Amino acid sequence: MQSDASRSALASRLLTAEEQVRALASWQARRNAVALEQAAMWLNVPSTCSHCRPEVACDGLAQPASSEAAGAAEDPWASRSGAPVAADPFGLPPARGFVEVCGIELACRDAPEAGGGLAAPQAGPGIGASAPEPGHDASGTISAGHCFVATSTVRRNLEAAALVLCQGLPLLLEGPPGAGKTRLIEELAARTGNAGTMVRVHLDDQMDAKSLLGAYVCTAVPGEFAWQPGPLTQAVSEGRWVLVEDINMAPGDVLAALAPLLESRVLHVSSRGMVVPAAPGFQLIATVTSSPTSGGSGGHGAYGMSNMVKELLGGLWRTVRVDAPSDAEQMAMLSTAYPSLLPLLPAAVGALCLIQAAGGHGSSGTATSSGAGAAPSAGFQLTAAGPQPMDTSDDGAGECAAGRQQQREESRRGSWHALAEEALEAAGVRRGDLALHLGRHFSLRDVFKWCDRMTHLHSALLRGRTYGQAMRAQRKSSAASLGTATPAASVAAVDQPPPDLASLDPRIREAAFVEAADCFAALVARPEARMKLLKALAALWCAPAGSPEQWEQLAKPQLSVLEGAGFTEERRLLVGRVTLPVMTDQQDGQDGTAAKGGAGGGSASAPGGGSGSGSTFARTGHAMRVMERIAAALACNEPVLLVGETGTGKTTMLSRMAGLVGAQLVSFNLSQQTDSSDLLGGFKPVEPRDALAPLLPTFSSLIRRTWTRGNNDEYLSRVAKLAERRKWSQLLAAFRGALTKVHDAGLATGSSAAAAAASAAAAGADGGGTDAAEAAEAAAEKGGKPAKKRKVGGGQPPLSEALRHEWRVFSADLAAAERAAAVAEGGFAFAFVEGVLVKALRHGWWLLLDEINLAPAEVLERLAGLLETGGGAAAGGSGASGSVVLLERGDTVAVPRHPNFRLVAAMNPATDAGKHELPAALRNRFTEMWVPEPAGREDLAALVAAYLAGVGPSPPVDAAVDFYLAAKTEAEARLVDGAGQKPAYNLRTLARALDYARAATPSYGLQRALYDGAAMAFLTQLAPSSAPRMEALIAKHLLPGVKNVRSLLRAPPEPAGSTHVLFEAFWLERGPLELPGGGREEDGSGRRFVMTPSVRGHLTNLARAVLIRKHPILLQGPTSAGKTSLVAYLAAQTGHTFLRINNHEHTDLQASY
Repeated sequence: MQSDASRSALASRLLTAEEQVRALASWQARRNAVALEQAAMWLNVPSTCSHCRPEVACDGLAQPASSEAAGAAEDPWASRSGAPVAADPFGLPPARGFVEVCGIELACRDAPEAGGGLAAPQAGPGIGASAPEPGHDASGTISAGHCFVATSTVRRNLEAAALVLCQGLPLLLEGPPGAGKTRLIEELAARTGNAGTMVRVHLDDQMDAKSLLGAYVCTAVPGEFAWQPGPLTQAVSEGRWVLVEDINMAPGDVLAALAPLLESRVLHVSSRGMVVPAAPGFQLIATVTSSPTSGGSGGHGAYGMSNMVKELLGGLWRTVRVDAPSDAEQMAMLSTAYPSLLPLLPAAVGALCLIQAAGGHGSSGTATSSGAGAAPSAGFQLTAAGPQPMDTSDDGAGECAAGRQQQREESRRGSWHALAEEALEAAGVRRGDLALHLGRHFSLRDVFKWCDRMTHLHSALLRGRTYGQAMRAQRKSSAASLGTATPAASVAAVDQPPPDLASLDPRIREAAFVEAADCFAALVARPEARMKLLKALAALWCAPAGSPEQWEQLAKPQLSVLEGAGFTEERRLLVGRVTLPVMTDQQDGQDGTAAKGGAGGGSASAPGGGSGSGSTFARTGHAMRVMERIAAALACNEPVLLVGETGTGKTTMLSRMAGLVGAQLVSFNLSQQTDSSDLLGGFKPVEPRDALAPLLPTFSSLIRRTWTRGNNDEYLSRVAKLAERRKWSQLLAAFRGALTKVHDAGLATGSSAAAAAASAAAAGADGGGTDAAEAAEAAAEKGGKPAKKRKVGGGQPPLSEALRHEWRVFSADLAAAERAAAVAEGGFAFAFVEGVLVKALRHGWWLLLDEINLAPAEVLERLAGLLETGGGAAAGGSGASGSVVLLERGDTVAVPRHPNFRLVAAMNPATDAGKHELPAALRNRFTEMWVPEPAGREDLAALVAAYLAGVGPSPPVDAAVDFYLAAKTEAEARLVDGAGQKPAYNLRTLARALDYARAATPSYGLQRALYDGAAMAFLTQLAPSSAPRMEALIAKHLLPGVKNVRSLLRAPPEPAGSTHVLFEAFWLERGPLELPGGGREEDGSGRRFVMTPSVRGHLTNLARAVLIRKHPILLQGPTSAGKTSLVAYLAAQTGHTFLRINNHEHTDLQASY
């Protein structure tokens, strides 16, 4: 071997300097050519690999031709000659145990699972759309028959992520909301066979490293603890994929625990002193949601700083920026996911462009559009007949290069941008005018939500003949312009003119406008801004004249229950355009005790299936319109966020709807002290009641659905009495007796022999429920042994597979409860008690999270998993099908989500103390609605008439409405309360006054009851300077013709029974204690009570509020003003017990409970 110096000397003797330079350049060129040829041998073109070929069936990636037409110029992998490039130069398949993704081979965990279907039910519409099978409802679940739309942006994102995963490196995905970060990982997990075993983790500030690594937990044996590995430890040891959502929310100790795992694939569990090496197949993936306006820098995340993760963990992450799809790609996804909405999709994307322009946001993936007053960029103009092409021919000799570049950019934006600009101009809205009224970011997710609503709620209209002709014409036109007849490429060409909406059925245009108004305009609070947006949407959709006014204030949807036509057809609740199934089975046996939440940071109540049905409800036009919007969102399984001032009826309308549907509504009031364990659960001391009582509602429901004949109520009431009397052993025996009866009858099996045995066993029962009652009752008496069956006549049909599965689950739950009850019977035991959120999720209840903006951000982050969209959104829908993982219990599998579960949140605007805006990424996933107070006189009259019905032949409805409107006007102008602030009068104030009047009228008369009700609700909170003005309003409107009000305030005759005490002209119910011997001058503690005129007035107001024993009372005043003395004195004078609780900033609610 010669040294470099020897070679240089030899070259200088043989070649000149010029020849040496030419030789070196030739050698470098040859070496580069060889390197490129070697790279071509091993790298496959992503657009033509087996994973992304257009001809791949629905279990692969479907490449829309529109995406190729729109992005061929910018695709570096496109063939310059136009000829197809082979996926593999040698035609070799992927190696055994590997799967090919965009030309990159990834290790495959499970060969049968890999390459088929989508990942998990949690999917988002960002990076691609899953097209449902023909006839499949878009709101359904994802199956293997769905396809994945591979656009150019999707391929780039997919290839970048696959390149990191093939090296086994940790992957960090960062991008704006709706870009498809989670959806991308789900597709990769499905392709590599990791979808079924992937562990999802949602972090928050309250989660420590022990929740992920593991901890010692108590067992069923008192005093015994066992090691419970956390989900991360289990995933590392078993070689699973771990997806950490919003890792920038993780506290410092969690990031520190991840450092050795990222660096050397080794997990250190310091609390146990063990080191867990990562098994083959383990992969750590994390996501960060960046602000939509942060561009590609990725600085601020939606919940904090994404750069913090990179700074603390250095360069251990491999970051991939997930870009949002362009407008053309969005159209390709929509057209693939919803081929039945083909003629409406350009206007649907135009609605998104319209709302983004009105809010001053640029469309994702495109340049910022011009103002509303500019000329239409794509050459279309809105007319009465719909969008029409404009003459854009150039009269000059030519255009400059800058003009041609601008024209190319505008043409790539698509015609829907021009439609949006013209619609805004028609409504008089300029770009950014509504920025202050649109408090959230709109993305493609909202368009998918609109599409899902159209297919789910208006499927009958979409099957019309006129619409079918328009859809076929649009497909034919799009295919001709693209030179292909691929259905997936039907409308994605950006230069394709929009269809003539005016030629469509007016009912379809009106339905499209109504759903767009619900999705895009229902959250706007100010009526003027909301009407402008409604007019712009109506112009975009060519909606019939008067549609905005009809949606806003004129429509009064119908509310009724539709009976089923036969035994197989279920009853349904009709709310305007929406129908909801009546869940009679779920209502059976559901009681409030099973849904009580923890008392740590919030309060839970379960009104039951009939919630709201016993209270007064007025079917005003305002209430019906809001209920229809809520019903439309719940029918599509969308999480709902109700925003409005206090007393506008948010909870009342939801309770009424739940009562009519038969759903179990559980209300949980959040606060600043709410902890995530209050919602999810935690380890708590248990008693036998805690183990057995939660099974009673499920048991009652199973009994009613298994034995449909006979009298079940009598038997179930006897079982319920066992729980009330705390006879746990007999209750357990009753449960076991029913299970034995089901097993002996063969009802829990699915074979035909078992079915025959079931009929024979039940042949002697004179009633299914009676037979079950006798068997279980006898079992309770004989220690769990079933009673002998009588053969009398009749028959019991075999159970469905779903009901048999419920019995098997109940049997397993009963076995676990029996073990826990046996341990708790003899001592003190701990167990994991599920919170109200998990119970509602598991049993299919409706969950109302009231005052959600009072909860800490770390608690709200645990709800992110519930808001993940599933089959509906990935397939073009928005139906949420996400769940939560109980990391505190060491679970790695999400809690099964019942199909009837619905999530509704309510909050007041973030203007009061302690209330804040929801995190952006969380708020964007809700269907937000502003619930205003009804201002129309007709609605107020209907409300007053509903409350005063039955109090007299002609109740003063108009007088009460006049008084309420005058009181609100006076409050805005001159009135002040005791704290010097303007009093807030709302519907709750009016309803409280009317409710008082209705309750007091039989004893005190209508005029006296109206006066006392108005004084209690409107007068007593005012400052002394404002009280005379309110008294004058009460006398003017509610007491016409009464000259001396004092003469009206006389005590009525004493009620029968001698059970009341006369106190300041009010007959108050007497308590169990003896009255003070000193009469009115004694305060109950042996001291003298001084009665001054001001004190007498306060006692009168207090006695008036106590009269009907229904509403809570708040006494406001300075220190030592005598507030406590007033309550103690009134309690002593009426014979009631007085209990005083001193609260302070460190008071724990558990101490009170």
